Amino acid sequence: MRPFPWKIGYRLTQKVSVIERGLKKPEWREEYTCHALLLLNSMPSESTWSREIVEYVGTESFFKDLRQRQWIPRWELQEAHEGHLASRRTSFGGLSELEFSSDLHNSAAWIVGEDDWEPVPYDRLYWPTILPSLPDGPIVVGQAWQGSLEFSYEVLDARIDPETLLLLERLMEQDASEAVETSGATEEIPTVEEEEDLDGVCEFGLDYTARVVDMAVADPVIEISLLEEEALFEGDYGLIAMYPAGTWKVVLSTMDAAPVLMEGWCHLKVCSASQEGAPAVESLDLLDCRTEFKIQREPLGFDASRVYGAA
Repeated sequence: MRPFPWKIGYRLTQKVSVIERGLKKPEWREEYTCHALLLLNSMPSESTWSREIVEYVGTESFFKDLRQRQWIPRWELQEAHEGHLASRRTSFGGLSELEFSSDLHNSAAWIVGEDDWEPVPYDRLYWPTILPSLPDGPIVVGQAWQGSLEFSYEVLDARIDPETLLLLERLMEQDASEAVETSGATEEIPTVEEEEDLDGVCEFGLDYTARVVDMAVADPVIEISLLEEEALFEGDYGLIAMYPAGTWKVVLSTMDAAPVLMEGWCHLKVCSASQEGAPAVESLDLLDCRTEFKIQREPLGFDASRVYGAA
């Protein structure tokens, strides 16, 4: 199975439950159902499979509106998306655009960072084409293989809150000392506290199994199961442990190696841990996140400025 250049639209529906706290920050809780549009731009070369996914969070009626209007400008989708993100308190779903790459077998996907390759964020593990890897040769029922992926989670103490982050993104091209008009008032650009100079990004290794359980006409139905094994990371905020769980099915297109349908659940828990040889300390839950999701292709097209409904 080989990826092909293609632009694909997806409809994402997910139920999210997140409990998050920092080592020195209070606990935040959120539960909500989210509807979103995902736009996948697949750009394979002779040896590399590059992809870009853009998310627009909206309402359940978006797809009906798109059919009635025939097309919607992307700036309008972006404004609505930012409005939804501004109402959230936890980090889940905070990244709306993801550029990542892998080899043609998708052995390990990494996002394109400012200076180097970076692991995929924890809340994007189940986005289209992140998992699974693609085996050599034909895919048949009963076939199974193992894969791995690096992913990241940023400790809450080192993170700017979502409202401030959105404001900073809007002011990126302005001078840091310039004031901006917000709701008729003058507001100075927020400054990050000195403690946020600490690197709070934790990187974990994730192992999973993939098994072909059925065929949907000519497309294989692959069940992905995360291996429930502890992963550790030692950084500026001490020793951090991660515990993954989750299972979802992917109907994978034999035409372009991208999903037709994805459905299942994912649960990640991140805790503080004791250093080996050091006195035991009480574990502190930093993240407890569960999501149930369904991602399916939609008959739409898009370019740099518009999203088009099916003719």
